[in-house]
Parts: sequence; structure tokens; C-alpha cells
Amino acid sequence: MDKLCGFVTAAGDKAYFFTGDRYVRYDVKNDRVDEGYPLTIAGQWPGLFTEGIDAALPTGDGSVFFFRADQCLRYDPENNAVLDGPRPIAEVWPGLFTAGIDAVVKWPSGNVYFFSGQQYQRYDGETDTVDPEPAFIADDWPGLFTAGIETALLWPDGYAYFFRAGQYSRYDPDPDVDSVVEGYPRDLADWSGLPIGPVVIPEVPAGSALSVRETFPGFSSPLENRIPYLYQDILGLVTIGIGNLVDSPDYAPARPPTVARSPPDTNRGQHSRGGFQ
Repeated sequence: MDKLCGFVTAAGDKAYFFTGDRYVRYDVKNDRVDEGYPLTIAGQWPGLFTEGIDAALPTGDGSVFFFRADQCLRYDPENNAVLDGPRPIAEVWPGLFTAGIDAVVKWPSGNVYFFSGQQYQRYDGETDTVDPEPAFIADDWPGLFTAGIETALLWPDGYAYFFRAGQYSRYDPDPDVDSVVEGYPRDLADWSGLPIGPVVIPEVPAGSALSVRETFPGFSSPLENRIPYLYQDILGLVTIGIGNLVDSPDYAPARPPTVARSPPDTNRGQHSRGGFQ
């Protein structure tokens, strides 16, 4: 089974889980994976690591830090754009594990905890610093997996969920409890749609207009950029998204289209680690 990685959106209504080169969107309220998933990362997340994502950390402004090996990047899921990176973890997060981050979770206190192997490090949200020395999970996290945590999420129900090797544990972050809830770990099958299976290929009637509309995005996305504004293609036709022709002036704003198929700006300057408050 490939490693699992996930995060909850800022709105708290959806979560995303990644495995290998694919991902699913999870509906928090209905407690299941949405219809039409899994999909490929490369087809829907332009500029993101296309496989093997180690960890994900959502920030207060809606962006997400993704970690892979010794690299990290900051991504804007709302606009499908890379905000910064990839860059070495050591450059962006001085003092943190320089590689091999297994999981990361933001605690209700505002602190962020990074896990690697049998150890963890704390990022202090108030001082914007990382504890200089890692500590052992077994010493400070009662009842939790002592090594090999795959992903960790602070769920909208107030509990933190930790996943490892087909199991998960529910952790109560209340300072008066601060331990794994009784009865855990449990089997990952409790989460409808996990573990993540193969990419979904819709079965639709061949030759129908509906089948084209439903299957074209999955086919075209890996081949084209996803452009969130009007532009002019090589034939001079006004286009948007992933090759969607705007065939009537009534649907286009009264402004000149962007010339050429230039991708969206993926380097918007340096970004501090603020925003976790």
C-alpha cells in the first residue's frame, strides 16, 4: 500500500488525500470520498509534485505547504497555482528536519508538529521558530503510533487523526486529555473510499455529447495547462480553462484576451511562514 498524505481545507468542508500519483476529495459532512475519484495529481494540480507527496500543511490564508523528500512548495488550491518553490526544506524552514518528513499537523494551540520516523519537532506559532532538538514520539504522545506515521489531520470535529499502515488513531488534543482516545487504533476501512484505489475511468455511452463533456477534462488536463483567465490560442481563438473554446462574444468580458498561451504566474515572490495563527 502506498503512503497516505492528507489535509483539510480552510473551510473545513472537504479534505484531500494523496497516494502515489493520485488523490481523492473527501466530503467531511457525509464522511465519504466524493463521486468521480480517484484522479491523477498531474491532471488536476498543475505544478504540484506529481507523485510521492510526503506531507501537507494547510495555512491560515488557505494555501498549503507540500513536502516531498528534501523539497517543499506552497500551493494555492483555490486558483490551482504554485505560490513558491519547490525549494529545499532547510531553506524555507530553518532548524526543521531537512528531509523525510512523514506527517505534519497544526494543533489548536497554533503550534505545528512535524513527524519523521520515531521523532517529532515542534514549530512555535508565536515565535516562528522550530525546537532545536527533535524529541521521541513515544515520550510525549500517549498511545500514539511510535514510528512511521503517514499523515495527520486536525479534523473539524476537534479531534486529530493519525494514519499508519492501514490503521488510524483518534487523538484528543484537549490539554486535560492529550492522548489517543480509548478503542483506537482502528482499521482504515472506517473511512469510506480509503485506501485510495486506481484512477476512475467513467463508463459512459460512446459517441454521446455527454460522454465527451464528462471525460474530456480528465483526458486533456495532463496535456494542457489549466488557465484561469481568457487567452488567445495559436489559431487566435479565445479560450479558457483546459482548452475550452469561448465561441460567442456574449460569454466573454468586454476586454482584449491575453495573448498567447502563457501559463499563470507561478512565482509570486517570497512568502513567510506567517498565517498559522
